[in-house]
Amino acid sequence: MVKTCTPDHTCVMSEKIVASAKWIAGKIIDLLRAYFTIKLDLLRNELAKYGVFPTDMQLYRAKQKAQDIIDGSHGDSYSLLPKYCVMIMNTNPGSIAKIQFEMTLGSNVPSVKRMFVGLDALKKGFFDSCLPFIGFDGCHLKGPYGGVLLSAIGLDRNNGLYPIAYAIVESQNKESWMFFFEWLAAMLDDFPRDKPWTFMTDRQKGLIEAINSKVPSAVNRKCCRLNVLANECRKCTILIASVNEFQVNDCNVSYIVNINERTCDCKVWSLSGIPCKHATAVLINKRADLESYCAFSNTKEFYIKAYKEVIHPIPNVKFWPPIDVNPSKVLPQHLEEKLVAQERHGEGSKEKHQL
Repeated sequence: MVKTCTPDHTCVMSEKIVASAKWIAGKIIDLLRAYFTIKLDLLRNELAKYGVFPTDMQLYRAKQKAQDIIDGSHGDSYSLLPKYCVMIMNTNPGSIAKIQFEMTLGSNVPSVKRMFVGLDALKKGFFDSCLPFIGFDGCHLKGPYGGVLLSAIGLDRNNGLYPIAYAIVESQNKESWMFFFEWLAAMLDDFPRDKPWTFMTDRQKGLIEAINSKVPSAVNRKCCRLNVLANECRKCTILIASVNEFQVNDCNVSYIVNINERTCDCKVWSLSGIPCKHATAVLINKRADLESYCAFSNTKEFYIKAYKEVIHPIPNVKFWPPIDVNPSKVLPQHLEEKLVAQERHGEGSKEKHQL
């Protein structure tokens, strides 16, 4: 039997656990949807309306739970990758989406090692309009599972970057670049020989070997060809015959250059489509744009062709049809390399020896 009742509480609420991370996540999820990079102080002001004053760690955990609700969990999303690749190829016929798996020690479930994606719309736009130029690069991914993003980039007719394909790999090494270059070559029909292909790299580890093994006829250059010609043509002397016709003397040999017909006696300009050093000397003397005299069209129609194809969106995962894939369950990339890096910096733990 209760004989007395004291309605006024004297306990300090700010020093007690008054709300769970799940409850806090439900209160701040709308703010995170509207302002993804919102600061913790603003979230703390919002929770003060409910008389809740969480610590930084409590607020961080709640924010992480809310972000998982909005964007999905990193770990859980890996199990969707096999079906995601199937959906890419179903919604965008002609595209390539491939995953390479590996078995980790102590687990019967395979983990994702590498993934390549090349969309058919980008392939058609690249072939129809872009220059036969591909630049390769890789960047590290910031996230719980790390990895490296490899990309192949072209140039449109306005010299803008044009994405061709990308891959997610464990690191930049010969095997990962071989995987990327093999599927890129399959996507681009093994690089048709009727075009003067140019591959630009930053001498990434293993990339040169991958290019040489797939395109053995490729010549390794350390600088741009037009820049080389611009340096070489300084030794040439020019005699003006008319507005469009010139005589260029090079090492006691004279060459007739016609910039209107885009010809030179050395035949290099006619065969390659790129001005030879004799024509380059004339064009520099006339202060003309060298690239405009290369055998590639730079019209508005060519520019539009690069973006006329449609990349069809993929439906929400709730609307995916039943898809049978093998394996049906996969794990994220293992953290062995990340733990090795931590060990080098003195941040490793005893668990690293168990991977």
